[in-house]
Amino acid sequence: MGGERNLKLLIDRIIPAQNADRDVLESALVQAFANGNLKCHAKDGKVKWQWQDYLRSPHFKLKDTR
Repeated sequence: MGGERNLKLLIDRIIPAQNADRDVLESALVQAFANGNLKCHAKDGKVKWQWQDYLRSPHFKLKDTR
């Protein structure tokens, strides 16, 4: 099962548990997944979601001040 399909399943599970606005939640998680900030690990029929230790943005780069 692909990451996009697993993301839809994740969203479908969160909505009723958190009474969240589907459009807002879906937009945020799709963007986080697309940016590589939210990772999907699927193995042996089990799915694990994990956040990156740091967030990446395609819009700006942090300047190294060392």
